[in-house]
Amino acid sequence: MPRSLTKSAGEQEAMILEAAVKCIEQSSILDFTMAAVSKEAGLSMGSIYKHVQSKEDVLVALSTHAFSYERNVFTDVMNLPLSTPERLVATMLVLSDKFHHYPFGAQLKMLVSNQAVLQRASSGWIEKLRHINTEIGQVFEAAMVRACNTGELITGDSDREIMLDTICVSLWSMHVGFVQVAYQRFAFEQHQVTAKLPFPIPTNHVLLNGAQRFINSFPWKKPLDKQGIEKASALLTERGYR
Repeated sequence: MPRSLTKSAGEQEAMILEAAVKCIEQSSILDFTMAAVSKEAGLSMGSIYKHVQSKEDVLVALSTHAFSYERNVFTDVMNLPLSTPERLVATMLVLSDKFHHYPFGAQLKMLVSNQAVLQRASSGWIEKLRHINTEIGQVFEAAMVRACNTGELITGDSDREIMLDTICVSLWSMHVGFVQVAYQRFAFEQHQVTAKLPFPIPTNHVLLNGAQRFINSFPWKKPLDKQGIEKASALLTERGYR
């Protein structure tokens, strides 16, 4: 009896994505084939296409799982026994690889931000990816609302929403931009002996200095100081995130 008839839809999907990861590791994130995934999973092409319709679909499906993992890491960090400013800077201190569910996580993230890839993926997987991205944003939104409600961040009713959006979007942009540029530079310079990724980010790094200045431009009851950054770093190291 074919394996596709003895496995549930969820089990088949898990088999397909696990096979895709192995195929990508054996070739590359660009060179793997649907036929190779089918063979590795032990499922017919017909069964494969019930779950993913193209290589682009495979990439978006893997990204959905990767972002789900990333959401869990952010949730954990944003619930550490720290002040909200310390938690915000802690997200930048986490070792980059700790956010990645797969060894090729950084490359996967950059690929699925490409419109050419997204245009060839199915609407179902695109919607799942959009949903998990929304959930990541909600992790930060919930933490910021909590900070307002407890008086940790001093806001008025009229400027509260704009202030929260500004903090979340700006810090997110600083972090994501730095990480993407770091990986791009590393890719360009891998042939050089001195090439290396700047992770974990040192607590005195210019990115952290900029983040501290930006965070403290808002009316916190207790602003972020250097001791707070060191405290966040030590706690992340203890939790295995640095």
